[in-house]
Amino acid sequence: LVDLVPAAGPLVHMPGHISARVGRPADSIAATRKAVLADEDYITQCRAQGFYPLGYYPHNVHFIWLSASFSGQGQLAVEMAYKTAAVIPDATLAQMPMLQSFEVVPLYARVQFGRWDELLAQAKPAFDLPFYRGMWHYARGLARLATAPDEPALAQAELASLQAVLADPALARTQATASANSGTTLLRIAEHVLQGEIAAAAGDHEAAISHLERAVRYEDALTYNEPPDWPPPVRHRLGRVLLAAGRAAEAEAVYWEDLRRHRENGWALSGLVAALEAQGKSELSTMVGARLAIAWKDADPALRAPAGDGLAQRRCRRARRHALRAPPVAGTHRRVSSAVAGSLACQPPARQTPATRTHRSTAMPYVENRVIHDADAHLMELPDALADFI
Repeated sequence: LVDLVPAAGPLVHMPGHISARVGRPADSIAATRKAVLADEDYITQCRAQGFYPLGYYPHNVHFIWLSASFSGQGQLAVEMAYKTAAVIPDATLAQMPMLQSFEVVPLYARVQFGRWDELLAQAKPAFDLPFYRGMWHYARGLARLATAPDEPALAQAELASLQAVLADPALARTQATASANSGTTLLRIAEHVLQGEIAAAAGDHEAAISHLERAVRYEDALTYNEPPDWPPPVRHRLGRVLLAAGRAAEAEAVYWEDLRRHRENGWALSGLVAALEAQGKSELSTMVGARLAIAWKDADPALRAPAGDGLAQRRCRRARRHALRAPPVAGTHRRVSSAVAGSLACQPPARQTPATRTHRSTAMPYVENRVIHDADAHLMELPDALADFI
């Protein structure tokens, strides 16, 4: 589809959705970049007005941000976040408040990559819509925790401002997204994430886990959307706090579940490596580390720290090279792709019965049962199987 009708931006972009879903962010970015160029050409030549330049076009830019975020490309993610928001004139938001979902993307991007000073330096926008205002306080609250850990009152003040927005009747009356997800639901997630991080910073891991589990449940209840209306996944934060609380087995379960939902994202793979190492599962940690190296191949240098044992990594690389030199698969013209070769070469041995972990917080009556799969090898084949059609 990418090159079938190259001037039709939405059609060119659709393979980006497929690639993102199967864990191939680089392919998603490549397809969507072409779609953005097609859109810009169409908008310029035809002087397009209305929903196309306000909806379809920023959606494509927004999608580059999504894939850049999951693949750890901070500079590209922040650049695309601001490009997404810049498309929407402030005056338009009063008439189409659902476009706030584009306006908040720079906040998400700065939070994801820890650009706290930039967040705190950012002034309130000229428009005043409750959903954006709530997310602005949420992002500032996290920034206060990161930059002034000895002054928790600063983060608490931002939390109080966020809770005031949640109590404002105007929030429920104002559409915050183009999907069925309400601003109220999204700000509830923000509230519990911020409460959880405040508790974690104070060393109260049980309270932190309780809040983050509630945020996960709200997130799981959202209507599906691409990009998701709440990014990045709360499970990344929950896994980190579980690790800090010495509950590595539960953190492992959380990260495996996130990988089931968001395939091969480096944030979850990185946390999973840490959880496995904390349990002494060195062989499996090395194998997941090989997947992490692939996921982070385009990531910021700070995120590309080697994971796992060096000798095992070298063995994985040799196995990948051998797989790539192999003759085409019988009956096809295809060789195994580098990503698939790496995953197959560095997978753990198959288990007869998957291990089951119970993830329970004593702070609330909530139990999650997670079946842990060491690797989804059969699904890793899916991207190459689709490659002929996208």
